[in-house]
Amino acid sequence: MQLGNFLEPNPVYEGNELLGKVESLIRKARSSQIPIMYIQHKGGSGDPDEYGTQGYEIYPSIKPVKGDVLVQKQNPRRFSRN
Repeated sequence: MQLGNFLEPNPVYEGNELLGKVESLIRKARSSQIPIMYIQHKGGSGDPDEYGTQGYEIYPSIKPVKGDVLVQKQNPRRFSRN
């Protein structure tokens, strides 16, 4: 849920509805003391989520708070090292 997913020319389909659902899930998890993990993709040059740009940032309404886990990765398709 990085800002780059919501920017033109290719914003995520029904982004506002998706954000609302994610915000609700995060609230429920926090109220139940369920850990929250964020996966932040480090996009390459010219990507919507290019590292160091506005698009790289987590959407403000769902930003991590102290105690949340933040994992950064460079390959959008997997978690392996290959």
